[in-house]
Amino acid sequence: PSFPPRRSSDLDKKSTVSLLLSQRFWDFLRIEIPLNVSEDSLPVFIKKEIHKNRPETHIDDQYVYSIFTNRGKRFVNIFILPQQKQQEINTLLRFFDLTPKAYYPEALFLYASFQHTLNKKKEERVLFLDSNKQQCTGYYFDANGLVEDAIVRIPTPELIGTLKQISKTDKKPTRLILSGTLS
Repeated sequence: PSFPPRRSSDLDKKSTVSLLLSQRFWDFLRIEIPLNVSEDSLPVFIKKEIHKNRPETHIDDQYVYSIFTNRGKRFVNIFILPQQKQQEINTLLRFFDLTPKAYYPEALFLYASFQHTLNKKKEERVLFLDSNKQQCTGYYFDANGLVEDAIVRIPTPELIGTLKQISKTDKKPTRLILSGTLS
């Protein structure tokens, strides 16, 4: 598609964008929320837990979190975007006269696309893989979201053999979700 030509007045304006970033940009934590933590004090609790579990975090690090309840317990999945990575992204965006408005972890959006199919009463380990001709990349999820921040990378020609090997380990998925060319 063709885009409308830019007017000279548009050249002076910076556009704001919301960014969907791969998990490689984020640090990940899953923490249980004690029952005595109220909804109002959750942001303070989460900030304290981030600094307790990741003392290297900086005050300017951004984070996104999702709260879930499972079997009577509350948990929070926290995605931390370190300040240094923000600065690198912002430097790149300045070349295109773009200003970031918000950052979002890709894993949250992937999980939202299939979470309704998961059984919250079972311990399901889901391997989500996005495929193309050369490589499959993905993440491990459970009924409550991302399990770990390690990115799974499998060369597409070796997919079947690698999945057979994985099925013999403790990382064996109970479910495989394929996206992309193999789906």
